Amino acid sequence: AAPPAPSLADGDYTFRVRATDDAGNVGPVVTVNVTVDTTPPTADAGADRTVDEDTAVAFDGSGSTDNVDVETHEWTFGDGGSATGATPTHTYADPGTYTVTLTTTDAAGNSDTDTLTVTVRDVTAPTAAVGSNRTVDEDTAVSFDGSASTDNVGVVTYEWSFGDGTTATGVSPTH
Repeated sequence: AAPPAPSLADGDYTFRVRATDDAGNVGPVVTVNVTVDTTPPTADAGADRTVDEDTAVAFDGSGSTDNVDVETHEWTFGDGGSATGATPTHTYADPGTYTVTLTTTDAAGNSDTDTLTVTVRDVTAPTAAVGSNRTVDEDTAVSFDGSASTDNVGVVTYEWSFGDGTTATGVSPTH
């Protein structure tokens, strides 16, 4: 049985091997260069960000380091999107908070992961929908309906001004 292989520190090594058979024949020296790399890279995804929806966001993982060289940068953006490369861009369509993950890998297959948080602001104004114009008799209660109003993340409040100095709140006031 062969003795166990020694553990080698990270670095470049040159191994020379010569084989001899039972008859005493000696083969040529064969040289093999081996790089030992057990040190993982250090991923650096950058700082947390706050951005507007529908705006391209530039990411920068070029601050990631390795004792040899970072081979790949793989990004997931928390909304189903992904990219490769040190400096990708991504656009978030919807407001919210997303965890972005950068995974760096070196040529030896060692890897590291770093995350950052992207907060995407809602900058889309809601659209009010109150129905069609109406003609009514004086001193008659009129019901209004704003439920057809829309917004990309949902309408939160309804504020009505009736033109006679009175106001109301809610989706369906009567005046």
